[in-house]
Amino acid sequence: MTDQVGQVSNAVSEAVTEKVTEHVTFVQWFWHNVLWKPGTGAMLWGMLLRTVFAALLWWIGTHLIRKILGLSLKPKMQLPMDRTMRRFLLNATRTALYALLVLAVIAVLGIPMASVTAVVASTGVTLGLAMQGALSNLAGGIMLTLTRPFAIGDYIEAAQVGGTVDEIGLFYTVLVGIDNKKITVPNGSLMNANITNYSSMAKRRLDLTFLVGRNEDPERVKEILRAAIAAESAVLQPPDAVAAPFVALTELQEKGLLFTLRVWCKNPDYWNLNFALTERIAKAFQEEHISPPAQPYRAVAENEER
Repeated sequence: MTDQVGQVSNAVSEAVTEKVTEHVTFVQWFWHNVLWKPGTGAMLWGMLLRTVFAALLWWIGTHLIRKILGLSLKPKMQLPMDRTMRRFLLNATRTALYALLVLAVIAVLGIPMASVTAVVASTGVTLGLAMQGALSNLAGGIMLTLTRPFAIGDYIEAAQVGGTVDEIGLFYTVLVGIDNKKITVPNGSLMNANITNYSSMAKRRLDLTFLVGRNEDPERVKEILRAAIAAESAVLQPPDAVAAPFVALTELQEKGLLFTLRVWCKNPDYWNLNFALTERIAKAFQEEHISPPAQPYRAVAENEER
């Protein structure tokens, strides 16, 4: 029994020794004929070192870019410009720095720049044909930043949507609707659309119309409207207003008399004044017994059963 165990142990030992010898022989051959072989070894070691240096450069570069962009966000380091231009320049700077970092990594890896240029050129043509809409949005973002038809925080209507401008990016502009919905609009569409900016001017004109019965005295109705205007402190008077408050009978309709009211106010007071004037005039019409406009009616003939 002891002899059999010894034979098995010797056989296992010889098999393990043979396998180890084969691996050691392969490692020795690879070491002497590949890694240290003139030309081949130097090339492999050079590739390994370039890869290590490229990875190190990428790590250091990304860390520095984050530091630079973080410093630019501090109040003491910010240039005197509005948020729209600042955010656009921040995005453009981030893109440019990462592009330079990629070129530096490619150079460290030893890839010929002529080949890189050819690949980039062919890829650019292909992407340009496939991403015409994206390039149009990019051009629109640049033009919006240069022409500045609106700024962050403005309420605008354009491209059949409306909202407060929250962000102006390179490709898209983000609006926040009055119901707190996020609306993303391509910059190309904004550049090709009519843009109405409700926040750009310090003063706005409020226009209201009121329809009353045809039998009412126009002068009496105008006096009621003027009294309501005088009771509102948010209504601007000359020279603060562009023009004096306007009240007039502007149209004689079949249902009644149409009066138009126009007043000037500060931009932030627009909607509050709108609601306040409407409610005040409605109450004044009730107190003064101003008749409402005539309601249309139609006669319906019913068939008599015979």
